[in-house]
Amino acid sequence: MKFHFKNIGLIKNASVELGDLTILAGPNNTGKTYISYTLYGFFETWIDHFSLGDEIQRIVEELKSTRHAKLDLSRVDFEKIFSDSTKQYTLRMYEIFSARREEFQRAEFLMEVESPLKVLTNNKKERSIKGNFKGAVLLIKLHFVGDAPFISFSLDDKIDNLILDDGFISHGIARIIFPSFFSDSYICVSERLGIPLFYRDLDIQKIEMVEQLQKLTDDPESRDPIVGFSKILKGIRTRYALPVRDNIDFIRSIPDFIKNDSSTGIAELNEYIISMTGGVYRHKLEEGLLFSSKPYSRANKFSLTSNLWSSSVKSLSYLFFYLKHVAESGHLLIIDEPEIHLTPKNQIILARLLAACVGKGIKVLVTTHSDYLIKEFNNLIMLHNLSENDRTDFLSQPKSPYKPSEMLNPDRVRAYVCQKGGVTPCPIDQYGISVAFMDEAIHEINETANDLMNRIDREH
Repeated sequence: MKFHFKNIGLIKNASVELGDLTILAGPNNTGKTYISYTLYGFFETWIDHFSLGDEIQRIVEELKSTRHAKLDLSRVDFEKIFSDSTKQYTLRMYEIFSARREEFQRAEFLMEVESPLKVLTNNKKERSIKGNFKGAVLLIKLHFVGDAPFISFSLDDKIDNLILDDGFISHGIARIIFPSFFSDSYICVSERLGIPLFYRDLDIQKIEMVEQLQKLTDDPESRDPIVGFSKILKGIRTRYALPVRDNIDFIRSIPDFIKNDSSTGIAELNEYIISMTGGVYRHKLEEGLLFSSKPYSRANKFSLTSNLWSSSVKSLSYLFFYLKHVAESGHLLIIDEPEIHLTPKNQIILARLLAACVGKGIKVLVTTHSDYLIKEFNNLIMLHNLSENDRTDFLSQPKSPYKPSEMLNPDRVRAYVCQKGGVTPCPIDQYGISVAFMDEAIHEINETANDLMNRIDREH
């Protein structure tokens, strides 16, 4: 799946294809976050921009007359649907960034999906959803006749003159079709350091909502609930981009989802984080978020509230709770600068963790300035490229730091450098990823160091 970006913040013209691991590197202030936020916003809101056009009317009429309808997906123009969806998204993109509309007037965002019908038929995963609409039950089912995909609709109701909502049916169709194309996405923003500390104080939207309601109590026109709600929405302007708001909501929702665990194998990936931090994360109703000593630890026991956490502990908190309670194969995990406040050793461990996430079926997109991450990804690519005998021998060595689950197939990796308003694909071969701007900086500082050492040696 490939995406094209034009006139979005610092990005003037760029194209990015997502891999199972996608890396956006580059100097500061070159547009990496604009790309990651744009992608996250699209994956989070695409269902609001989906439309089948006139075909929806046919389905509605058939449901009204016979209570059944069918949609042959082999006759659907997916290219037009994707094009229309991205255009509609672009018109609302300023909301994703919590910016003024005029700042995104010239923005363009396009998506390419190669052979969308093949994507559906290759998966051949039947799905169904059931929804209630004004007392009627609508069953929507994706099924296959041979290789041909169809969606069937069945309406179970005893209501005369039922008025069906186009949007209700469109959302149902989208939820059936597009899990084959779009992943559930989660984002860990660079502002994450302050969220565990201040999340209880960040209910700004609730406060503003109350203020708007108070202003409307004396407005007779606003007694109409639709007019009133519209005025409330217009009166509230958030100061945070959608990814930041969702990051705050994720931390705020921890008490709701900690009763659930991710699937076996994914939740266990938190062992990497425990090895980096030396402790585990918990939540208690009275105390909130806690960072505590490892279970069954007898020595050096501790339990720290979030105001006492180190920067590295704050940086990894989102990832810990995500992996332990939420993560599933097929998700897209976006992390803005995962290396923030981590030592070189922990950046290396983090690279192995992200590779292990890819191995569990979680797609990963990172923005980074870290040469340590890149070098360790390269080691894991080279590990994959060893012959089976060499790999077995290497992994059996006492000093080998790797597990087979950490190998990276270079065919599943995409890497880019953001610079000068665009992105440049990084060469990837059997030895890994070549990131020129990092290599140049390292070469320059090494040359300077060698020159200084030679001068000291000559003086002595």
